[in-house]
Amino acid sequence: MKRDHNELNHRIKNNLQLVVSILNIQAKESRSNEVKSELELGQKRVVSIMLMHESIDFHYKENIVDMDMYIYKIYSYLKEAYDVKDEDSFLQLNANNIKLKMDLALPLGLIINEFLLSSLLNSKISNLNVSILLEYDEIRANYLLSFSDDSIYENLERKEDNLGIEMVKILLKQIKAKITAQSTYNTFYQIEFPKE
Repeated sequence: MKRDHNELNHRIKNNLQLVVSILNIQAKESRSNEVKSELELGQKRVVSIMLMHESIDFHYKENIVDMDMYIYKIYSYLKEAYDVKDEDSFLQLNANNIKLKMDLALPLGLIINEFLLSSLLNSKISNLNVSILLEYDEIRANYLLSFSDDSIYENLERKEDNLGIEMVKILLKQIKAKITAQSTYNTFYQIEFPKE
């Protein structure tokens, strides 16, 4: 059974790598900077899905994703993709050793990916500090994800055409999540979503 999961996982990663390569070729051939930028963002979203498959813990009967590993892989990949030096960005991550089923881990990972993309793209400062906390509230039987950084706050309710924001809204509905956002001097989002 474990071998079958590994085999399937390997095939999925290969197929996703093919999609990334196609997007990369299209981005290089595009003459429009806007199209090129969107293709590159699409590429980063597909890589985020690939990274989830690298974070699966096969010791369980179901495909369970180690969230500490998955979130850190997303952050490290995006930092490298945008050539952000270690001294210019710091991640404080605590996922409390939480492991989630794939159907919950993937949308959550894509939401975190969008938040991190926004942080790295919109940040006009050096020494960007990002804090991500994932915890389980036993009383409410819900998970809580807190994301904050010291970049410019981005309003998820704004009407502008923004694929990243639209994706986050769809993914929040998918996992039946409630989101709280605060705009003080920085960005802060808290997402509450049920266990199942």
